[in-house]
Amino acid sequence: MVLKLLGQSFNLMTLGGLAAAVGLVIDDAIVVVENIVLHRDAGEGKIEAMRSALSEITVPLIGSTLTPIVVFLPLISMTGVNGTFFRALAVTMCAALLTSLILALTWTPTLSLFLLRRKSAVESQPAENGDVDSEIRKLMAAEESSMKGFFGRVIEFYERWLRRALEHPRTLLAGAAVLILISFGCFYFLGSDLLPEMDEGGFILDYLTPPGSSLQETDRIVSHLEKMLQETPEVESTSRRTGLQLAWQL
Repeated sequence: MVLKLLGQSFNLMTLGGLAAAVGLVIDDAIVVVENIVLHRDAGEGKIEAMRSALSEITVPLIGSTLTPIVVFLPLISMTGVNGTFFRALAVTMCAALLTSLILALTWTPTLSLFLLRRKSAVESQPAENGDVDSEIRKLMAAEESSMKGFFGRVIEFYERWLRRALEHPRTLLAGAAVLILISFGCFYFLGSDLLPEMDEGGFILDYLTPPGSSLQETDRIVSHLEKMLQETPEVESTSRRTGLQLAWQL
């Protein structure tokens, strides 16, 4: 519907934008469901788990979704041939990300009320007298119980290096500066272009005759050139168009 309102269609660029956004689109729903399950495992009811989860992650979820959208905004403002190509891709990705954010904050929590199974009665007992400390301990226990096996090792590795980065901020800034310089060097030496080079197995010859030349004279001249090209072993076939501002394709 957004593409229809913006005058877009399903084409190579819009479909490419949808394909590129698939990984980002599902992130919002995954984060919401994971946090709801975490609160449910801590003993909260379905409605309470949904409310607690949304109150915790709404602001971070909006920020994480807007970050890639901000990255693609410059593509929307591009003009010329580049803008024609990439504006459709950027608009499609931004629309998909905003749609996923809205659904993650509305439709996904609603579905969780019906699709998420309840824990057993013993495990789902809420904290007595609204004990906040007990709720926090249950949340931490539920979170730690999910961090086992391979996923637990990944978390430990990430935590270890994150602590090192926070303990040495100058080293972190220096590393970021080095990465920026390397990226700039790669961009400078690699160069840029609208599209990659393509070898279509053919080339086009443009030919011009003096103003006022008749069609018969032009055909005689080009026929002679065509005969020379046909005698070239590397040329398999030729086709030509003779007339005003036309070209000869090999």
